[in-house]
Amino acid sequence: MSHFSKIDTSIQNISLLKKTLVDLGFDCLNTSKYLTDSNGLTHSVSLVAKPLSRSENESLIGFHWNGQEYSLITDLDFWQSRNHFDFFLEKLKQNYSMNIILDQTTNEGFQKVNHEILVDGSIKLTVQRWI
Repeated sequence: MSHFSKIDTSIQNISLLKKTLVDLGFDCLNTSKYLTDSNGLTHSVSLVAKPLSRSENESLIGFHWNGQEYSLITDLDFWQSRNHFDFFLEKLKQNYSMNIILDQTTNEGFQKVNHEILVDGSIKLTVQRWI
């Protein structure tokens, strides 16, 4: 039986969340504020995103503000496998963290010089500031 799963995140900035989702190939739907699972049950969310290359086996994802952070809401039965979802969640967290760093360093006068994805999947980010 299908149902929604709620995954807590440390995501707090909706603008950077939207940028991260776009970076990962998602479209943020500004008009949709509900998700519906395969049983027809709906859940209120703050943001809905769908993969740009969405197939029938991929789920819409939603984010619900709980007062401190955004929780990710999805029906895991719509994903091809749990590993596929876990990989997406790790990429979301990694890219969101990188966008936070870029946002903060830009605000402090730094510019991005290089962005490299290493063999182990980690990201090497180089920024500089001229004084």
